[in-house]
Parts: sequence; C-alpha cells; structure tokens
Amino acid sequence: IDSLANTGRLGSYSTRDRRLGYAVATAWTLAGEVGSMFGRDYGTVAWYNQAGRTCGLSLRYQPQD
Repeated sequence: IDSLANTGRLGSYSTRDRRLGYAVATAWTLAGEVGSMFGRDYGTVAWYNQAGRTCGLSLRYQPQD
C-alpha cells in the first residue's frame, strides 16, 4: 500500500538477476551482473520508476596474507 492515507495498492512484481564471478588470478576476481534481465516495468513506490535492466562489471583485488 502506498499513499498518504495508505489506500493506494501496488501490484506485485518479481525480477530475475544474475551474477557471475571468475578468479583470473590468486588475488583478482572479475565479476559481472545483470539486474532485471527481462527489463520489465515495475514500481516499489507509487510514481517512482525503477531503473529497469542494469548491467555492471567489476574487477576486485583482495590481497593474500
């Protein structure tokens, strides 16, 4: 429910996300992610649009002891 008087009802939704990581060396990891793979429109708050499909790529370093 989302309104000042708590009377506005929001519809249900689900998203499909994927994350993948690959160790390219002992201390280095390459990671990628796709959020909301199918790009469906949904809202968690009335009158606020969600980002839709998102993608990200990262390279992580974690020093070894």
